[in-house]
Amino acid sequence: AMDAVVASNATTNVTDEHLSRDEFGMEDVNKQSSVKQELLKLAASGNRGFGASAAARSRLLNLVSQLEAAFQAPPGEAWRSAAITGSWAVVFTTSPDLVSLDRLPLPGWRTARIGQAFEANGDARNEIEFVSPLGSRINQTVGCTWSPEQNVATEAPRYALTFRSSSTRLAGVLGFDAPAALPPFSLPLPTATGMFEASYLDNDLLIQRTQAGGRGIN
Repeated sequence: AMDAVVASNATTNVTDEHLSRDEFGMEDVNKQSSVKQELLKLAASGNRGFGASAAARSRLLNLVSQLEAAFQAPPGEAWRSAAITGSWAVVFTTSPDLVSLDRLPLPGWRTARIGQAFEANGDARNEIEFVSPLGSRINQTVGCTWSPEQNVATEAPRYALTFRSSSTRLAGVLGFDAPAALPPFSLPLPTATGMFEASYLDNDLLIQRTQAGGRGIN
């Protein structure tokens, strides 16, 4: 499970920009944009938190707090469902499970994309791609279901994520795609549900807070 994730959304279905110029003054909109740009640059330079210095991590979390303080989610389940639907790539994480992926037991292999996908039908996936120096690829996927809720205390959108299955698939060998007919190695998971709060969410950025208090950026 992702303890804290920050991710950028490439395929979200939301059509209305929440932090619009109608809701905030021009100066506020420009400030939000500047904060997001600096945040994403810091996240990239720190390799998603794998190699971030203490100073960079502190500055990044300060920027996260600025965005969270300005965020006001529209009311209603329809927005909460539509806003998060799409494919998100993790750009920063404090999760020990994910940060540990910086050091893989396989010599030369590295962690490539880490992401989450939320489908409109209620399905979800946690996705990790591993690549070798010779171009081989292994994809690990945790299949989930999700549902929107609301934190009554903070009025922030909250989501339940229930873990269902795990699969590992050889996606490529020496730079070539693996045969599509090659089945993944799949296992069912004991049903477990975790909660996370979207402390900031717009067309570009998803900041998550978990029950344990961690933050992350997609």
